[in-house]
Amino acid sequence: MIYLKKNQDCFIKLKGSLKNQKKDVEMAQELDAITKLEISRIKTKVRRKWLTNNHSS
Repeated sequence: MIYLKKNQDCFIKLKGSLKNQKKDVEMAQELDAITKLEISRIKTKVRRKWLTNNHSS
């Protein structure tokens, strides 16, 4: 019985850490998406600048 209880506690801890890991992964994915968005935004800005600079000359 004590052995079972110990196992259950371990399982609960494991479940908790898995839940936290899932949260971490979701946060990382969100950050990744934001980063990609920022990069594409910067690329567009740079491209626009490049186009306007080249057309004016």
